[in-house]
Amino acid sequence: MSNKSTLLKKKPCSPDNSILYVGNLTLDVTGMDLEQLFNTYGELSSVRLVVHPECDTPNVNHAYLNFVEATCAMEAMKNLNNCFFKGQYLRIMFNFRNPFRRKNSQNNIYIRKLDKSIDQKTLFQKFSDFGPIMSCKIPCDENGISLGYAYVHFNKKKDAKKAILALNKTALTKDGMSMEVMEFIPRYTRNQIFQIRNLFVKNFPTDWDQEDLSKEFSSFGEIKSCIILNNTNCNIYDSKKYGFVCYKESNHAQIALNALHNKNIESSDKKIYKLYVSIALNKKDRANQLADEKENKKLNLNIKNNDKNLYIKYLDDKVDDAQLKSLFSKYGSITSVKVMRHENGISKGFGFVCFSEKSEASAALTSMKGVKVFSKPLYIALSQNKNERKAAQNEINKSRQFPNSNNYYIPEQYLVPANPNEVPKDYVTNMMYAQMQYHNAFLSQSNIPGIINSHQNSNTMYQIRTYFEKKGAFMFNMYINASKAKRNGIVGEFICEFLKTFYYFKDTTRIARLSQSIIKESSHSENKNFFILTNGSLVSKIGSHINIVM
Repeated sequence: MSNKSTLLKKKPCSPDNSILYVGNLTLDVTGMDLEQLFNTYGELSSVRLVVHPECDTPNVNHAYLNFVEATCAMEAMKNLNNCFFKGQYLRIMFNFRNPFRRKNSQNNIYIRKLDKSIDQKTLFQKFSDFGPIMSCKIPCDENGISLGYAYVHFNKKKDAKKAILALNKTALTKDGMSMEVMEFIPRYTRNQIFQIRNLFVKNFPTDWDQEDLSKEFSSFGEIKSCIILNNTNCNIYDSKKYGFVCYKESNHAQIALNALHNKNIESSDKKIYKLYVSIALNKKDRANQLADEKENKKLNLNIKNNDKNLYIKYLDDKVDDAQLKSLFSKYGSITSVKVMRHENGISKGFGFVCFSEKSEASAALTSMKGVKVFSKPLYIALSQNKNERKAAQNEINKSRQFPNSNNYYIPEQYLVPANPNEVPKDYVTNMMYAQMQYHNAFLSQSNIPGIINSHQNSNTMYQIRTYFEKKGAFMFNMYINASKAKRNGIVGEFICEFLKTFYYFKDTTRIARLSQSIIKESSHSENKNFFILTNGSLVSKIGSHINIVM
């Protein structure tokens, strides 16, 4: 963020009521534009334009205008507030240096169901009848059309209360719908209160109205509000309608959620609907929840179909789903088959065949590998997810680049002097050997290869451990800054490399199976601890899963 200040004349410091805040400025507005617009109402001592070049949304700039006389500032705000200037409605208010006056939510009211024909100036004039207003804002979309809600911030709490009592459930236009006027609740408080009182409901009978929905939920407690909306995308929901039910008490919402979710509802035409009820989430939280559900579903499917799903490459363009199924059906029961295609319908040359049993997939893999179909020999392997493929490719790349490095690549900046005496004395170099001995004894009972013990020089182990600690710190930062949908992939990649390095596993399928099992049974806080090798949480978790999974 940069500040551009145009100093017109050096004047004594002005009080708060002579400084105006001007918001909703487009990127092309300059200090000179503002000076020309405002100096007709009085002498300005300074114009400071605050620019946000890193943002590409149109209304991100604002400015501070310092008038010599407070009466001039008042006149400018009275005449120019909410005027249309270079594509946006200006939002002008006094600059209050005391942040409490600006952030006091008790003076701020929220209006929803606002008629989209109402502009900011009309709204300001209507609400100013109840007292002085600090600011007024109607959020708009990229085309400048109202989003149907607004904020009005009064100077005094009593004026805000008067406006709520007088204008709630009233319309600002003759044929407009009634708006809802209420006290504004900050987001952090809203998340604590409304999200555990407000329920999202879908998949109820199409002939239900608000009265029917309210009747179904009212037996669990007093309802504050109830609304049914029409869904424009019918593919998402089982019916075209969805709704929200807001309880006065949070415990009533929780009881209703537990009692009504997945309840069978019979409609007037005797059709059965399975009611869906959940806590109402905002758009961002809902997107994160859906991403997590999708990731977990994919992970569970991979575990379920592990060693049963075959990847077939070099398919001729003539091969379709039916032909592919016919080729493999003699080896057992097929649960799914798919030839992957481009958007134009042309085959991508590969596909998948999933069997119901591991033995059937194994027989098909052995028998069909290399068989020519339409003169092309098939390549067949067990299907791998993205993380497994990436881990396998990294292994191949390492072995190609460093053929004599025992599959380890230690960047030069992490290497320590060859003389062990130069290793920092406060570093516990024997810790890794103790871990190796413990796990080798444990793994030997199951005939599983233990942690490698080919490093005769403790300095070599120190180098490898140092490298992993550096990598763990780097990937920890990636993990905490990533979206929920990407976190499992990051921790999975780290676990896979850890297993290859310290447990000397070569089979990527076994590595992926163990990694997926660990991730599935671990919480977010446990995942974060995996990147910190000194706490031993990852080694402990591997020990609890390895004998079961491997």
